[in-house]
Amino acid sequence: MPEAGEDDRALVAAAQHAPHRFEPLFRRYWEPVLRYCALRLGRDEAEDVASEVFVAAYAGLPRFRDRGEDGSGSFRSWLFTIAHHEVANRHRYRARHPAHPWTDDAAGIADPDGSPERAALAADERARLLALLEQLPERSREVVALRLAGLTDREIADVLGIRGDAVRQAQSRAIAQLRTLLGPNPNWKWNGDD
Repeated sequence: MPEAGEDDRALVAAAQHAPHRFEPLFRRYWEPVLRYCALRLGRDEAEDVASEVFVAAYAGLPRFRDRGEDGSGSFRSWLFTIAHHEVANRHRYRARHPAHPWTDDAAGIADPDGSPERAALAADERARLLALLEQLPERSREVVALRLAGLTDREIADVLGIRGDAVRQAQSRAIAQLRTLLGPNPNWKWNGDD
């Protein structure tokens, strides 16, 4: 671990002069960057994305210029900006290449009845839902998939590069489109209205 008295400015200068001296910066910031990535993406992808952050930082280090007056936080801000971009890239990739997260989640839910007949009916309902979702426009499908993945309006807006109110509008249109596609069903209610 770097000496407590060594600030980022000195570590960056040393690494810019001799790239093999990047290691102290890596050791100082690996855990915070990994935690950030895990919070944004989950543990499964966090290590890969955190590694990509450090590869990009290492590659960009010769072009880095400290703009802070005392050097405190400047490298850290730059590094976390890279992390933010890598996380956003991963989210955009997910949005553009949905892996149908609702099927993955639904597959792990055990049916308390467990009968083959109920399993067949549930599979038919899942297949119908997937077919309905595939009929939605791409933006609506992305919003629904991200919502089902647990993202907030703001996160969805960040991922898709749209405003928060546009996320709510797209979600509302998707619900209306799904209602139309489902047709009249006296047993189905959304938020208590028919």
